Amino acid sequence: RTTKAPARTARTQTSPLVANMRTIAVLFATQGGLGDVGKLAAVEALARDAPCHVAALSPPSEASATAGLAPNEVDVTYAGAREALAPGLGAVAARAARVDVTAADAGAQLRATLEGADAVIACLGNRQPFRERWIARGTALVLDAAKAQGVKRVVALNSFGIGDDFIEPKTGVVPRIWGALLNTLLVRAKRDLLEQERLIKKAAADDPDLDYLLIKPVGVTPELAPTQTWKVLTSSAQSSDEREPISFSIAKQDCATFMLREALEPSFHRAVVTLAGVPSSGGGDRA
Repeated sequence: RTTKAPARTARTQTSPLVANMRTIAVLFATQGGLGDVGKLAAVEALARDAPCHVAALSPPSEASATAGLAPNEVDVTYAGAREALAPGLGAVAARAARVDVTAADAGAQLRATLEGADAVIACLGNRQPFRERWIARGTALVLDAAKAQGVKRVVALNSFGIGDDFIEPKTGVVPRIWGALLNTLLVRAKRDLLEQERLIKKAAADDPDLDYLLIKPVGVTPELAPTQTWKVLTSSAQSSDEREPISFSIAKQDCATFMLREALEPSFHRAVVTLAGVPSSGGGDRA
C-alpha cells in the first residue's frame, strides 16, 4: 500500500502519537546508509518531543568521536539538508551512548539504554562493500537486551533482496543487478543480513509476545529530499503492479519516518515488509 505520513505536529503541541505511547530507544550504526536512517529517526523523535534513548553502535574499525553525527558525516545531499539537520544531529549526539559491539560490556550498555523503553528501532551495520559485517552480532545483543528489559516491540532495518523480500527479480533491472551483487561482491553482507532475519524470527518463535517488524528498504538515497510518502509491500504481486509502480530509491528521512511511526503507533505486527519509494510524476526508477 502507498502511504503518506500525517502532517507533523508543531513543537508547541503534544503529538497524539507521543501522548498515547511510548518511550523509544533508537540504536544506529555510526557509519553507512542504514545507520543514517537510524540517526534521522532519532532526530525526528526528538523533534516530536518523544521520550527517546539513543545509542551509537560500532565495532572499533568504525568508531567515531562524533558517533557519525556531524552534519558532514550523515550522507544526505539534497539542497539545504545539512544545514537543516545540524541542530537535530547535535541534539542526538549530546545524548547518544557509544557502544562498541565487540566489547565485553556491550550487552550491559544496551540494557541500560533500553531501560524503560517500550519499543526499539535498530538500524545496524551496513550493506556497502568492503565494510566490517556486524548486523547479526549487533542484533543478537539488541534482542538479548530487549528481552532483559521487557521491550516487546522491535523495529529493525534489513535490506531488499534478502530472505522474505517482496520485490520480484523480474520487476526490473535494479533488483537483478542488486541480486547479482549480493551473490558476489556483497556475499558477506548477504550472509549477515540473512542471519539477522533468522535471529529475529527465532526470538519471535521463542517469545510469542515479541512484536517485531523487519523492514527491507530499497536504496536509501542521499540526494532524495523527503516526500513523506512510501509504498509498503507485503506480497510479491505488489512489486509488479503496473497500476501502482514503485521506485527503487527512497529518501533516508522517509524510511526513518516510517520506522518511527511503527515504533510509536504499530500497524504491522510480527511481520516482514519491503519498503519502496513512490515515483514522482516526473519519472524516476519505475517498476
